Amino acid sequence: MSTHSLATGNPAEPLSGPAGASGAALPFALAARTLFPVARIAATMGDGTFGFHPLEIDTAVRHDLPFVAVIGNVRLQPVAAPVITRH
Repeated sequence: MSTHSLATGNPAEPLSGPAGASGAALPFALAARTLFPVARIAATMGDGTFGFHPLEIDTAVRHDLPFVAVIGNVRLQPVAAPVITRH
């Protein structure tokens, strides 16, 4: 799934934009938890995408919507980069 597409000249070949589907995993996980209350729900995302979601995390806590977040450290979060590279 992509949040938007760029025209490629061939409608059968969508091209994701620069952010692709960044930011969709956690809101989709909360929706899945709401629809399937006893299922195992996991959201996978990079460290930059995780930074997009403080309000969704707050919503999950306030409404008791548990899920597992798998966060990849791809070191693309500009705010975290100086902290990550320090030893």
